[in-house]
Amino acid sequence: MKPLEPERKVLLTCDITCVDIDECATNNGGCHAGATCTNNPGGFDCTCPTGYEGDGFTCTGYYFVIIWMLIAYFAQTQLFLGIT
Repeated sequence: MKPLEPERKVLLTCDITCVDIDECATNNGGCHAGATCTNNPGGFDCTCPTGYEGDGFTCTGYYFVIIWMLIAYFAQTQLFLGIT
């Protein structure tokens, strides 16, 4: 290969390929333990499961708590009335 001559203009091209990093592959992307982590090109999304509310990083299950409160209430009512 011959060295470049001074003041000679040369056009160089490079083929750069971007590789997406799957943030969800490690520690669920930092999302809440019950949330779904969805990998996107250049980022990711966290989604709370059905019945839970939040931003995906923090999910609160209001519906789950209400159901358990109702079960506990009816269990106590049946015991109080002598129904087993």
